[in-house]
Amino acid sequence: MELSKCESGFVLPLAAILSLILAVSGATYLSLGTYKVKSVRNKVRKSQAFYAAELGIKYGILRLQLLLNSNPDSVSQADLDGITPPQH
Repeated sequence: MELSKCESGFVLPLAAILSLILAVSGATYLSLGTYKVKSVRNKVRKSQAFYAAELGIKYGILRLQLLLNSNPDSVSQADLDGITPPQH
């Protein structure tokens, strides 16, 4: 079986082009996966920061309520300055 001149060497460039397409596609999928992980991690951190801030506000309000309920007539600036954030 003889090959004509236009058919010889056709498979090698085709295989190279297909390999390049597959490599670029694989790199794109890996990049998208990495982006997705970073995006989810940022959402988790944002949520953690929000709830930590909300807890801090609730803690401050509770401390003020306890202080005002214990001595409603004798709350001084020193009492208010004595309110400290919770220790971890």
